[in-house]
Amino acid sequence: MLARCHLKKGAGYAWLSKFDQAIECLQEASKFKGVFGEREVIEILNDIDRIKIRQKSIALKADADLKFAESSIEEATALYE
Repeated sequence: MLARCHLKKGAGYAWLSKFDQAIECLQEASKFKGVFGEREVIEILNDIDRIKIRQKSIALKADADLKFAESSIEEATALYE
């Protein structure tokens, strides 16, 4: 039951864009190998990787948006690419 709580909590944090908390909860959930099958653990780890990618993309977009707002169009364009 604790394993599933970590999993659901991690998913909730991910939906709220609280990525650090989501990763932490999903990492805890992935430790319960007796509860989750090998395939499920792999999916949890894949979800962690996806969340990390999303976290980086949001930070990159925020940086680019800031450059755009500062009228640094070339820098913003480079970041958006």
